Amino acid sequence: MLIAVLCLLAYTLASCVVGVRMLASARRSRGVPELLVGLTYLCAPGLGYPMGIISDQIPNRALALPMNIVGEILLVSGLSCYLFFTVRVFRPDASWAKWCARLGTAALVYAGVAIEWAVITYPDPEVAFSHSEAPLALLLVVLLVTFGWTGLEGLRYWRMMRKRMAFGLAGPVVTNRFLLWGLNGLVSVTWITCAVTLLAIGENPGTHPFGIAVVSAGGVGNTVLLLLIFMPPAAYVRWLERWAARGAALAVV
Repeated sequence: MLIAVLCLLAYTLASCVVGVRMLASARRSRGVPELLVGLTYLCAPGLGYPMGIISDQIPNRALALPMNIVGEILLVSGLSCYLFFTVRVFRPDASWAKWCARLGTAALVYAGVAIEWAVITYPDPEVAFSHSEAPLALLLVVLLVTFGWTGLEGLRYWRMMRKRMAFGLAGPVVTNRFLLWGLNGLVSVTWITCAVTLLAIGENPGTHPFGIAVVSAGGVGNTVLLLLIFMPPAAYVRWLERWAARGAALAVV
């Protein structure tokens, strides 16, 4: 359990750092993608999810309930931003993608309200969980689709950028970011699938030790990927550039 807590803490801290960094970048550049991704990581994994986990462990309902509600609002807001970030970056001109983001946001809002209504109405956590299984399942399905979608879009763009890089039209660092973004989405799909499985057998993914452990382990993987995407170490950048240079040399030969 201690390892799970440490993993969750690492993911939370990394998400907060990335979120604040991207919001600062958005303030300078006035860029909407930077704003959306900054809000995503600060609100959802940075603040919302850990607040929900912590509130479930607090016996004082007068303290736990407001924290749980605020955490749910932040979680839903961050995930909605994630949907619109995917649209803005990968499908800016596709009307179907915009509608998917709108419908996904509506489903997230409904699920969040329904879950919190159960928490407010039923003081017993077990009873509240039994009355919130359906909206929680909806939320997890939306999460599964969201991260699967953005992961596939990242890998699709990675393949496109590799072709451009072969002609000198793209750099290795940016190309690699699309690969890492795709992997980031697929790692999230893995731990969400675990949460869906637990829910299907009647367990609460938010309190079950195995569920917390898997989510936290996935969080560590996401942490590493986020740092490489948004704050890559100089040594990693040099390695990518050397790798690209070797590939170019072999292509010439």
